[in-house]
Amino acid sequence: MSLLDDVSIVVTPNGYKAGELYAVIPSNGDADMDVTRATAATRVDEDGLVNYTEVIGAEEVTNGDFSNGLTDWTENGGSYATIVSGALNSNNSDAGNWYAENISQNVSFVNGTTYKLTFKAKNISGNLNLRITQGANAMASLDLTSTFVDYTYFYTANADNGSIRIFCNSAVGQFEIDNISVKEVTRDNVPRIDYTGGGCPHILAEPQRTNLFEYSESFNESEWSRTSVTVVDNSSQSPDGTNNASLLYPSSSGDYRYMHNSTTASSSTYTISAFVKASGKNVVWFYINSASNNGFIYYDLSDQTTQVVAGSVGTPTATIISYGNDWYKISFTTGTAVALASGSGIGVSDAKGDPAVTTNGTDGVLVWGLQLEAGSYATSYIPTSGSTVTRNQDIFTRDGIGSLINSTEGVLFVEMALLSDEDSNKYMSISDGTDDNKIQIDFDYSLSRLQYVVKKDAGVQANLKLPYTGTNMDKIAVKWKVNDFAVWLNGVEIGTDTSGLAPIGLNTLNFSSSGSNHFQGKVKQLQVYDTALTDTQLAALTS
Repeated sequence: MSLLDDVSIVVTPNGYKAGELYAVIPSNGDADMDVTRATAATRVDEDGLVNYTEVIGAEEVTNGDFSNGLTDWTENGGSYATIVSGALNSNNSDAGNWYAENISQNVSFVNGTTYKLTFKAKNISGNLNLRITQGANAMASLDLTSTFVDYTYFYTANADNGSIRIFCNSAVGQFEIDNISVKEVTRDNVPRIDYTGGGCPHILAEPQRTNLFEYSESFNESEWSRTSVTVVDNSSQSPDGTNNASLLYPSSSGDYRYMHNSTTASSSTYTISAFVKASGKNVVWFYINSASNNGFIYYDLSDQTTQVVAGSVGTPTATIISYGNDWYKISFTTGTAVALASGSGIGVSDAKGDPAVTTNGTDGVLVWGLQLEAGSYATSYIPTSGSTVTRNQDIFTRDGIGSLINSTEGVLFVEMALLSDEDSNKYMSISDGTDDNKIQIDFDYSLSRLQYVVKKDAGVQANLKLPYTGTNMDKIAVKWKVNDFAVWLNGVEIGTDTSGLAPIGLNTLNFSSSGSNHFQGKVKQLQVYDTALTDTQLAALTS
């Protein structure tokens, strides 16, 4: 899978040119990196929306916007379909004939291939359920609202070819639907180009994490208990750009109005997170129930301040990060290992430090994307809809590029930030595919250091251990040449070694060391130069 061009992951075959930084992957594709994750994963896109990173194929539906009327569509079982303001209007009058009365179009499905189905629809009359199928297999089934809502579904075909069919599911009713699209989609092993915070993007490499909440967006499911609160699902647009945020408001005045989850888990450090937005109330709080104590952290969305309740479980810490449009991602980390009892969740109040809240039947907070994971910081959102979901570690590698790397001399340059101070011994390396010949940077946050190691024929040629903490975006360059090794950080040379040989046979670039200790962080640039740059060039490169 090729990386997108927004971020510079480059092996430069022509050396350094003064004043020039390489910003695109060579057109021959030799330096494209392979990404292995085997699961889907979300990121923040260039529009500031939280969504899955994916590669979309060609459109499979013809005239999905009905701009040519019912052309390319077949009206089965009667005459009940019209075009109203550019949308398909279907009026099903025979509940006993619901499956036969449908609008259909043949589609070239491929068995086992995943497709992205998008459309917008609304209910006109009747208590109906809209159903879209591949033949008899459901692609989407939903209850419509009285206004147009955009919908997205992912469907894996279980047969070649077939047709999509649109109909009311066992009910009399009238609906409108428009902008129907079916496209092949690839979501596993796709690199994440992340725009969190705006500005220039970065590649996101995260550890494996599991969202232990089985429903992260639908809070009227039985997994969620509601204590004196009302939850209205699909109340507003969420950070993913669709109408799937839930309104949480107190159904009566008093203390501790919240919804909570029955998830239990063995001893570990845990982080709970969610996207929240004020909707009449500005204060929201997280609650984690351990086997020995309870924990509370309050978040004021009006001034983005937090308050930890004294005596809370573990040594809790809080974050609150703006995601635009008055949405914030809040998180609560226990800090120390705890065993989770039932009851972790989220509530609303009128002031920090006080669980009391008044009600008027509407004012509350919008909530979306609840996540509970083992770990000392919140990672990117992992959607769930009926079971826990695991996102695997991002693994980046590229082999077979020996012709682009000069083993005798060169520079490895990276602009990056570690994800947190939890991570230790996370590597980037260039090697011959073994541990015997390599250029390696080891980010060991637990020891607050950066370690630069060079090996030739299994013998250590350079081993520089330098003070470093790396959660800020830094520019780092390491140089290798016979009797000339150096490390540069943000325009300053911080370490040298003037004795040693250069490695041989370098042909593999990894965000790891020999397939282990995978890098976890954000990478804006990663470049390999086939000459040992001068001090002036290295200062310019890393400034």
